[in-house]
Amino acid sequence: MTLKSPKISWLLCTNVDNKMFRNAIASCLAQTQEDFELVIVVNGDRRREIHSNIAPMMERDPRIKIEVTDINFLPFSLNLGIHVASGKYIARMDADDLAGVERLRRQASILDCQNATNVVATDVNLIDSHGRVVGYRSAPRSTSELHRLLFWRNPLVHPSIMFRKSALQTVGGYPANAHCEDYALLLLLKERGLLTYHSIAEPLTSYRDTSSGPARRARSAYSSMAGLMLDYFIRGYGIKYCFGAGWQILKSLIRGVSDNKRIVSA
Repeated sequence: MTLKSPKISWLLCTNVDNKMFRNAIASCLAQTQEDFELVIVVNGDRRREIHSNIAPMMERDPRIKIEVTDINFLPFSLNLGIHVASGKYIARMDADDLAGVERLRRQASILDCQNATNVVATDVNLIDSHGRVVGYRSAPRSTSELHRLLFWRNPLVHPSIMFRKSALQTVGGYPANAHCEDYALLLLLKERGLLTYHSIAEPLTSYRDTSSGPARRARSAYSSMAGLMLDYFIRGYGIKYCFGAGWQILKSLIRGVSDNKRIVSA
């Protein structure tokens, strides 16, 4: 293993330090694939405190690399992580999710063998705040299916993805789209002909189910996706994006009504 140039770079951004975050780190480090680094980008108001808390991990494990930024904007943090990452593959991870021990090895083996593939995703187990499995989400099974679903929604669970770094660099990294930077990146890769894809039909990622989370954040994501879809429709990428935007607006309205009912009942 060459620490100066590992094959894979985990990319994990956080503005919190809690048990879920520590468990996410542990799952990243407990991989059967050995040739990797873990890039943690810390932002938010507690960034200095969080950095101080996790710095001893970096001293104990040279695979950990920590970056701190004053800019509290997730797309910036992600692009900073890509910039400092040494690996030729970038594996995304969120601060409250878990990676199966075989995830890196399985995804990297596909990118090693399929030179034309730039994106590899896995199926996911949906878990609650206690780590209990509450559902399952399958990834699209082909590039054509992924492209078709992008007209309507984001079909990939982002922290289940491994990217070829060169593809991310070609498109300039994550677009500065608040609340839907992951979806914006997939559209950009598709636009540039780089969204070539493979899926692993096994739950190698455990994704924290946030369907009952903050409605304001969910509505912002729906609205941001609707705006992006309308932009692609106006630029001539197909009327389906217009219909997709309408669907996202409808979901935002439904979420708003649900939230209001919750407040009244409380």
